Amino acid sequence: CERTITISFELSDPCGNVNPELFTCIYIIRDDVAPKFTVPGPVTISCEQDVDDLSITGDVTDESDDCQDNLEATYSDDDSGLTGCNGTGTIIRTWTLDDGCGNSTAQTQTIIVIDITAPVITCPKDTVINCEVNPIPANTGMATATDNCDQTVTPTHTDVVLPGNCPDRRTITRTWTVADDCGNSTLCVQVIIVQDTTKPVIVCPMDVTVECD
Repeated sequence: CERTITISFELSDPCGNVNPELFTCIYIIRDDVAPKFTVPGPVTISCEQDVDDLSITGDVTDESDDCQDNLEATYSDDDSGLTGCNGTGTIIRTWTLDDGCGNSTAQTQTIIVIDITAPVITCPKDTVINCEVNPIPANTGMATATDNCDQTVTPTHTDVVLPGNCPDRRTITRTWTVADDCGNSTLCVQVIIVQDTTKPVIVCPMDVTVECD
């Protein structure tokens, strides 16, 4: 990073007369200029994306230095701003380029992490049950759901009942809904038909003999 060059000069005239005294000059060459680069601009990513994937968040460009070649910038992240739902918020990324001679340049990039993706829900199949079966999800099927960032999404349901043509027949429209911690929600609908196709069971009294009076 620093070196010294000493040059000695001999003084003579055109007639060949030489001054026996040497004149010495000392040159100190050092690198005291910081390198330069262009930092990526602000970027917004989804909460499931890898913040260390530079193909998503961006990499520095135009890295250059007056004296060094092939410099590579490094970064460190301050993720104290990830205080929102499902790890959303702001990351401040500090990029640093050091030339190895104590000269460095630092610039910051803002990475915004969001969650705007609704969970994926799968409804149980439409089904037909007999009237004596309790139409609870344990008997008619339970919806399942997954989310890109929230690992604990649980579907809930509400029912609308449409009466049939007799007291034991009806149609239940069951709406399943699931929401993640950021308020993104989705729904699906299951139809449950309750029927009565079983004949009554009758038990006759025993035959009996009685007097005519």
